[in-house]
Amino acid sequence: MAQRVRLRAPLVEAARRAIAKLGGAPLVRAALAGELPGARALWAAGKAAPAMARGAAEALGDDLIGGLVIARAPLAGETAPAPLQLFAAAHPFPDERSVRATDALLDAARRLGKNERAIFCRSGGASSLLGAPLSGLPVCALATATRALLDGGAPIGEINIVRRHLGRALGGRLAQACAGELEVLALSDVIGDDPAAIGSGPASPDPSTLDEARAIARQYRLSTEIEAALARAPETIKPGDPCFSRVRYRLLASPRTL
Repeated sequence: MAQRVRLRAPLVEAARRAIAKLGGAPLVRAALAGELPGARALWAAGKAAPAMARGAAEALGDDLIGGLVIARAPLAGETAPAPLQLFAAAHPFPDERSVRATDALLDAARRLGKNERAIFCRSGGASSLLGAPLSGLPVCALATATRALLDGGAPIGEINIVRRHLGRALGGRLAQACAGELEVLALSDVIGDDPAAIGSGPASPDPSTLDEARAIARQYRLSTEIEAALARAPETIKPGDPCFSRVRYRLLASPRTL
C-alpha cells in the first residue's frame, strides 16, 4: 500500500505532462510555425476547437482574416480569438445549434475563392457539432438515430458511416463546397486514425458506401424516417474526387501519440 501511495504522485504528474504536451494550442502553433506568409481564413470544429484556434491565431498573426470556431456547449468561459466567431453546438447528439453552426461553416466554405486559403482545425466531437442533416431530415431524427446506435452497442465506425451519409457537411462534403485551398490539421480520438472517422471526415474522402449505411440502419432497426433518408441520400465524396486535390491533411496527434 505504501508503495502505491509513493507511485501515485509521479504517475499523476506524468499523465498531466503528457496531456499538456498534446494540447491543441501548442500542437497547432508548432505545425504552422515557419510556413510561408499569406492571408488565410480559419475554421475549427470539435471538442478541442477553441484551443486549436488559439494556437492557429497565434501562429498566423495578421495573416488571419476571419473565420469561425464551433465548440461543445456549454462553452464554460471559452472564447474565440478576434476576428473569429464562436458557435456553441450540441454533443454527443446534434440539435438546432449544430445546424446553425454547420450552415455557417458551409457558407464560409462556399465564399472561399479558388485563389484563397483556409485552415480547418478538426478534432473529435465534430460529428455531432457539425450534425446538420441532409435536407428533408429533421435534426431530432438524426439525434434519435445516433442514440439508438449508441444504446445498441454499435462501434464508432458504424455510427460514423451513418453520420457521414446523413450529414450535409460530413463525408467530404465540406471539401466539396470549398473552391479554395484547404489545410486540415487533425487531432485523432479514434483507434487507427482513419481521416474519414475523425469527426466523420468533413474534408476527407469517404471509402464507405450508402449500401453499408443502409445495412447498419436495418441491423440496428433505425426509424423508417432514417431508412427513407438513406434511400434518397446522395453518396458521400469518394477518394479520387478532384476536390481533394485542393486539400492538404496533417495529423498532429492521436491515441498512439499519447
